[in-house]
Amino acid sequence: MFPSGKEAGSRMETPQHRPLTATERRNHVLMLFYSSSNRVSFNLLTPSLVLAVLVRALGGSDFLVGVLTNLRLLSNFVWPLLVSAYLVRHAGRKYILAGIQTGKAVIYLVLALLIVLVGNSHPGYVLGALFVILSIDAILKMASQVVRLDLLGQLFPEWGQTLFFANDQLLAGIFGIVIGFVISAVLRHDASNHVPLVRYAYLIYIAIGALLVSLAGVALVREPSGALSQRGKVSVREQLRSGWQIFRRNRNYRYFLLTRVSLPLYHIASPFYIVFATEVLHVPPMMVGYYITIQVGSNLLTNFLWRWIDQHWGTQWVMKSAMSVTMVAPLLAIGLPPLMAHAQWSQIVVNWAFGLVYFTFGGAMSGRIIAIQGLLLQVSREEPELRPTYIAFANTMQAFFGISALWGGLVVHYLGYDAVFAMAILFAFWGVYNVYHIHLSPLATKVSTA
Repeated sequence: MFPSGKEAGSRMETPQHRPLTATERRNHVLMLFYSSSNRVSFNLLTPSLVLAVLVRALGGSDFLVGVLTNLRLLSNFVWPLLVSAYLVRHAGRKYILAGIQTGKAVIYLVLALLIVLVGNSHPGYVLGALFVILSIDAILKMASQVVRLDLLGQLFPEWGQTLFFANDQLLAGIFGIVIGFVISAVLRHDASNHVPLVRYAYLIYIAIGALLVSLAGVALVREPSGALSQRGKVSVREQLRSGWQIFRRNRNYRYFLLTRVSLPLYHIASPFYIVFATEVLHVPPMMVGYYITIQVGSNLLTNFLWRWIDQHWGTQWVMKSAMSVTMVAPLLAIGLPPLMAHAQWSQIVVNWAFGLVYFTFGGAMSGRIIAIQGLLLQVSREEPELRPTYIAFANTMQAFFGISALWGGLVVHYLGYDAVFAMAILFAFWGVYNVYHIHLSPLATKVSTA
């Protein structure tokens, strides 16, 4: 998995480090403040866990569970290019992020009030409103991803970007463990072995508070004046054409994008791990919180491994290693149930053993999140003024090719859970193939480690 021989004998892509300036340190802390609080809100309302269970509680089908997790793909067809067209002509990234956080807090408040007021009497109405609100949320999240990554590219030097992503994931693990216990406590069933819908509203209220905290963090960032590649009106068609030209001329960006495309296809199975566990293996809903704790705990523990790989071989090897581990979760989802049945494990053992799926899922995700953002900034290093286009075109192509992941529920319905898990394995393998074709040149003179 790791480089060896001559390749392992030098630091292939780690640039010369220098201390962060006072402004960079301040921005580093504030952006961690923003990002960590934002991640808390996401963990509270994870589509593949909490919201998947909520959809089922409201009477939603397996197909809707699959659509829920991939709503963000639908928002990525045109909106990233619209955002990038704006960014190449305007500054003020932090104000855009602050506005997005405000909008998300407002729509979450509407959702919470609907659950409290009409959740029990008209669950179908709430289910419909849930998808409308989450569709808006997906657009806002997409916009924030493009703006945030472009802002980070302006705020820090290249090695400082990877440091930020690693610290961000470390904090995500710490806060995620706490949030996992919070979710388990809130979603604990009552005397009738039922989880009242109002409990989900409580989680949304906490998420709103986290969003307001993140708003305060980004508002205090000292943003430099970034380079603008174009002035005047820039159309979506021009951004699409520019992205295609980049795709054709930049080999590393091309394989990076193909790796990105494999991930939403891989996530065709993600929302069905918990549905499979609760409905086939009879795992109680309260285990959702513990699985989140296991997932983010793995995120926290593996953070140090990914840092070590980055320091010795660079960001591209973090991505290659994490993509290789990505195949393990669906393999376990297929392999554990027959083992459980053969060994006649008790229900409590089954409950905790299935947590291995989320342990490997979280560890691989940690490495991908650290690497994929830094890698995108690195493959665009030669054209920083076009960075918004690099980001937006990648998001749009990921959505275009990943739309088939929306049909995961139909795969489960007609072919069963093992089929959707097997498809995830195949897509992960394709991602591994592509990522191993990325070869970034070093930024600085190679330093022998032999």
